[in-house]
Amino acid sequence: MFHPVIVAAGLLILTMSGAPQPQPLSTAAQVHQLPAAAAKQGLPVVLRGTVTQFIPEWAGFSLQDRTDAVWVYGNVIKALDLHAGQVVEVHGTAGPGNFAPVVQVNSVKVLGSGPLPKPRPADWKYLSSGACDNTYVSLTGVVRSAITVEPPRWRWRATAIHIDLGGNEQWVYFRDPSPFPLAQLPDSTVRVNGTCAVLANSRKRFEGVAVLVPSVPNQLQILDAAQEITAGTPLTTIDRMFLYTPGTDRRRRVKISGTVIWAEGNRAFVQEGTNGVLVRTVLPENVEPGERVYAIGFPSAGAYSAEMEDAVLVDQHRQGAVPPFAIAAGELLARFHSARPFLPDSMLVRISGTVLGVSQSINGDVISLEDGSTMFNARLLKTQMGRSGLSLASGARVAVTGVCVIQADDLGLPQSFEILMRSSQDVRILEEPSWLTRTLAVRTAGILMVLVLVTVIVVIRLTHRVGAQTTVIEQQKERERAMGQRLQDLVENANDVVYILKTDGHVLHANSGAERLTGYSREEMLRLNMTDLLAPEERSLLLENLASPGAERGTKFEQAEWNFVRKDGSHVAVELSQRFVADDDGETRVQAIGRDVSARKRALFDNEERFRTLANNISQLAWMADQTGSVVWYNERWFQYTGSTLAELGGEGWRNYLHPEHTERVVARRQQCFDTGEIWEDTFLLRGKDGQFRWFLAKAMPIHNNSGNVVRWFGTATDITEQKQIETALQRSNEDLRQFAYIASHDLQEPLRNVCIYAQMLARSFTNGDLTPERAKYIDVVTSGAKRMEALISDLLAYSRLTGTEDLEMPNVAMESVLETAMEDLRTVIEESKARIIYGDLPVVRASAAHLAQVMQNLLGNAIKYRKPDAAPEIIVRAEQQVDRWIFSVADNGRGFEPEYGENVFGIFKRLHGQEIPGTGIGLAICKTIVERHGGKIWAEGRPGVGATFWFTLPH
Repeated sequence: MFHPVIVAAGLLILTMSGAPQPQPLSTAAQVHQLPAAAAKQGLPVVLRGTVTQFIPEWAGFSLQDRTDAVWVYGNVIKALDLHAGQVVEVHGTAGPGNFAPVVQVNSVKVLGSGPLPKPRPADWKYLSSGACDNTYVSLTGVVRSAITVEPPRWRWRATAIHIDLGGNEQWVYFRDPSPFPLAQLPDSTVRVNGTCAVLANSRKRFEGVAVLVPSVPNQLQILDAAQEITAGTPLTTIDRMFLYTPGTDRRRRVKISGTVIWAEGNRAFVQEGTNGVLVRTVLPENVEPGERVYAIGFPSAGAYSAEMEDAVLVDQHRQGAVPPFAIAAGELLARFHSARPFLPDSMLVRISGTVLGVSQSINGDVISLEDGSTMFNARLLKTQMGRSGLSLASGARVAVTGVCVIQADDLGLPQSFEILMRSSQDVRILEEPSWLTRTLAVRTAGILMVLVLVTVIVVIRLTHRVGAQTTVIEQQKERERAMGQRLQDLVENANDVVYILKTDGHVLHANSGAERLTGYSREEMLRLNMTDLLAPEERSLLLENLASPGAERGTKFEQAEWNFVRKDGSHVAVELSQRFVADDDGETRVQAIGRDVSARKRALFDNEERFRTLANNISQLAWMADQTGSVVWYNERWFQYTGSTLAELGGEGWRNYLHPEHTERVVARRQQCFDTGEIWEDTFLLRGKDGQFRWFLAKAMPIHNNSGNVVRWFGTATDITEQKQIETALQRSNEDLRQFAYIASHDLQEPLRNVCIYAQMLARSFTNGDLTPERAKYIDVVTSGAKRMEALISDLLAYSRLTGTEDLEMPNVAMESVLETAMEDLRTVIEESKARIIYGDLPVVRASAAHLAQVMQNLLGNAIKYRKPDAAPEIIVRAEQQVDRWIFSVADNGRGFEPEYGENVFGIFKRLHGQEIPGTGIGLAICKTIVERHGGKIWAEGRPGVGATFWFTLPH
């Protein structure tokens, strides 16, 4: 006989073996809506749908059909080349997934291509619910920022935009470059389509949503383009940053004006009148207290007062004085509860107090002060002071000046404050501690009494002294207990995290700052090990660190950064300083002080991303070198043009891409500029990845620190090949024109000379009265016309020679010598006209002496030629020095001209006085060409009947 239990088990096995297999799940909704227990059973799945997002790094893709969307993954996907819009059929099994049920596939068959599903309009409520997982959605909002991100910020290199969805922000990632320049997107209203990817932690808890844009055109549309940030942002005041105004959007950028009262890295306090604000900038700003700036960014609610985030500072290039607001420490927090609600948070204040002690850390010095029953800290950062050397005796009365920072509780009520000082000069000693203490006074009195009464009341005096000393000791102990209590209160109420641990990591003590940081109560933390508060990958490292402190480490604080896990599962970066000490029982304990640095890390990361985005999206080749000139960074344009890598270009590798004929010159000139700190500018041929050389204009500028020393070089190289080709063609064309002008003038002059000769021969051939007055007039007209034509051709030839592109030799030339040369050439004309030329001291300039003599000869000759019939010419030549140039003037008392003709007189063949005054109309055009080839300008002013003045400039 079989046991009943065995029989029942056998029947159950037979029943199960004969049961029919379940039908495959055929829609995404059936998979997505599986309960957790059912999702673990590996039910068969056969789905048809459209790929909305293919992610090769995750070996999977989002699949959407008419019912829902689901994530599909598997090793077989790694070999596929899928893209959004393809219609596929997948065979596999259901699984639980990290957040919602997924499909692990065995095979994927591509059926064809089609349009993407109609995107579902999504708001923040829908996104934050997690119901959008793998769904193709459409978002509409205002872009807060646009950057290029790389690991570890995101899983792969992508363009990311931060969109404000009516009060909540959402990150959207493009695998392909953005179709619009990143600088065009901030503050623009956009519509973007993409697939939701719900992000979950290792415990399968919802952490947020990323929207991934597929590689399909027209997924991003700008609905309302923004204005330029700096010019388009309205100016407001600090006190109105959060005031309600009808019709305004508080999520837009604002601009305020004020004076910097404290600055460090990405933080600066700006004050205007009786209002101050903390400004968190996009990039580290090089500003100093006292500078007037514009701050442009987003208003945000700080722990107590308004703040500004994602901001930039624009220097107004002027200084502003901000007097400190004098206030007592006890009165500061009491003002919040009085009839005067003004509380000088984020403002420059001066407070007096008694020094309790000075503590030093790697971040700076902290002075603990008390004023009555109020205790507070004054902090001085080492990055602002170098080595401060603060040495204050306990008990000293001091006045500290700095920025007041209010610390509030969870309800926003002020509980304590801290003073951020700008330099060690912000501490002023008001009163040194008294050398005459009560103990010293009692002892002195006791000694005097013993000397007087020693022979009479020895026993009484000894008893009295013992009692007095006992009192003093008790008082000293009481003061020490009070001091210890104050220090304990200071530690307990500090914003920083303070722990005491065993060497096995068990928590012995934690302050209220640790409660706020981790989310655990003090009682919960005392039941935890320190490793429970860290990310899993860091736990073993901490235990190793605690297990072997080493005698050499002693009581020195050692600093490291750890990844804490809060009670709600979120992560926070903590900068932790710890040291090993022995307690009263001789047991080794670990003291730890930590600070939340997550915001600082995010700011540094955002700054780096913004810089990389900017540098990689300019059209030039950009690079950065250290102070010696060794290149340490290139932008993407370098790699795209040369086809090389950073390893090949690093240091001096860029020289290998220079044309051999340019290498020696370019390297020598570049090194000379780097040695002297001058701006480097040069042109050269650079080889591309196709082996062809192109012309580039390179320029590098030094970047100095606060001490004026060069710490970096930033340079660019701009492709000017097309410009060079145009210049070469223009130079060849000008040369051809000059050759033509020379040949033409030479060929024209020969027949003109023949005309003159044969006209004169004709005149001599008439004899015996045959040369009548009428014939003589005809011959004179022919001769004078030929001579005028010959002079015109000569002037045209001279003008064509001046329009060449060859460089002029310009040594130092004395302008007085140039003027005397011109006067010597015009001696006959000057004597005949009785002209008077007046000039004083004239400078030495860098110019061509022959060309300047031609300018002065033409200007003096014109002044004499256009003189008044009834007055001798008087010409005054002057020179005036300006910052970067000399201004010369040639003024006369001649006929002058109408002011509106001041520009026309320099045109070729332009003459204002007709044929009654001889000339070709080319002289002033030659003057203009010569002056402009020397880097100067020429112009004229005149009044009819009064005279004319010709001005021209020459560089120093």
